Amino acid sequence: MNQNNNSRPFYFYNVFWGEVHRQEFLRLCIASLLAPKNFPSLVPNPQNRYLIATTKVDWVAMQEDPLFLELKKYIRTQFIEMPRDEKLRINNPLLYMSVGHKIMVEIMYREKAWGIQTTPDSIFNDGFVSYIQDQVKAGKMLVLCPVSRFEKEGVNAALEAGGWRDKKSLTLPSRDAVKIALKNMHSECLAANYECDYFWISPVYTWWEVPEEEGVVMHSMSWSPILMPYFALNEHSSGSLDNWTIDGNYVHENFNQYKSKIAVVDDSDDVFILSVTPKKNSQVPLTKNFTLNLPFSNVIKCGLMRRLYFDRIIDPLKREIYLKPIKWHSRSIKEKEVWPKKISEVDKIISFAIGEPPKETTKQMGPEVFHRLAFVRKLSTIDGESVNAHKYFINALLVSLSRRSRLVSKVYYHKFLWKWEKVYIDVPYVMIKLILSIWATRILQWPIIATKASLGDKFYRKRINKRFKKTYPFSVWFLHRDRWKKD
Repeated sequence: MNQNNNSRPFYFYNVFWGEVHRQEFLRLCIASLLAPKNFPSLVPNPQNRYLIATTKVDWVAMQEDPLFLELKKYIRTQFIEMPRDEKLRINNPLLYMSVGHKIMVEIMYREKAWGIQTTPDSIFNDGFVSYIQDQVKAGKMLVLCPVSRFEKEGVNAALEAGGWRDKKSLTLPSRDAVKIALKNMHSECLAANYECDYFWISPVYTWWEVPEEEGVVMHSMSWSPILMPYFALNEHSSGSLDNWTIDGNYVHENFNQYKSKIAVVDDSDDVFILSVTPKKNSQVPLTKNFTLNLPFSNVIKCGLMRRLYFDRIIDPLKREIYLKPIKWHSRSIKEKEVWPKKISEVDKIISFAIGEPPKETTKQMGPEVFHRLAFVRKLSTIDGESVNAHKYFINALLVSLSRRSRLVSKVYYHKFLWKWEKVYIDVPYVMIKLILSIWATRILQWPIIATKASLGDKFYRKRINKRFKKTYPFSVWFLHRDRWKKD
């Protein structure tokens, strides 16, 4: 990394509105960023900024807050007023947030700065800012950190009881943050447990508990860009923020060229973001699914993971870093055999779930990343060695039995239709259809009507009038009404 990039200013940015999020921004986000290894450790630079996109009411309300005044001692704050679009703010708050993000990323691109994303409902471990500065010194151009949801009520109760907060900061070590997080998972995070029987249908991230350890191994597609080099861009595209959030494909569109210099936070000792959400918000149903208790439940879960992995909304960069295992732990993992063993076990599941990676992905990342993808499903060549090499293979065949049976049934059904079509063409069904059509239009019913009319009954006469109008055109029954209406 050249000296010029080391001296580039850091632009932290945040978007929020309303009293609830304003209090979260001050008591959680800012308080944790005031920990000793965060803003107090930031290398002084008068050009450093904290961009805050909010409403004018919220901006004024923060000015005399002690935490906000403490923040100004370490970094200059800049107010960006959110557009007054009440309809969008109420109907789609995520897109309204993206409006603020779009304004700020354009500023960072124009000012040629480093961009660092923060959110109002997140708690950053003590060492977050120090880690970012270390990555800049190491020559990294892009840093991504996995994020998940944790219950706000439980996290706040743990913080109040733990003694990590004082009047000026919230100093939370990463291992303590992980310990709090694992005990207060949101329903979305609980449903991401691969070994549960209520596994969710959209596994954006999936985790496995490590036995006898307070920790998990995770594979994720949910990443927060905590360092982006806007100064290195010749062109900047923010169009994706018009209909998507910043954690969509924005990073891939703009910074994919620097993935060779990417740092993926795969160890919670480096950085851990404790993002809180109220228990009732964005709930995922934790209802038990009996199919996930069957012997082939692993195949079903792997199928859900595979479907999302190859979905069009997932960009190639997310697919690449999805293969990297993430370790969240509240204890030391050095010299513990249980962690490598669990990671190896999880790797086999991931290998089975995604199968053979796309050729372009393999070329981009190199063969060393895919050395663990030993099992590649090739349906055209199923041999005994492949069956014996993977314990889920027989289960896969059993699960696909109904689908393969339906496929065979459809083949025979279409063969039958083809043969019947030939018979249908040869047999003169046209005559039969013509006779039925004539009878349906009631052309042959007039003798019956005339016979009933000869009885002279008023009831039949009324029915005759109705039938004549329906059976014959207007010119017939109207012009000759004097005849068939006679008593």
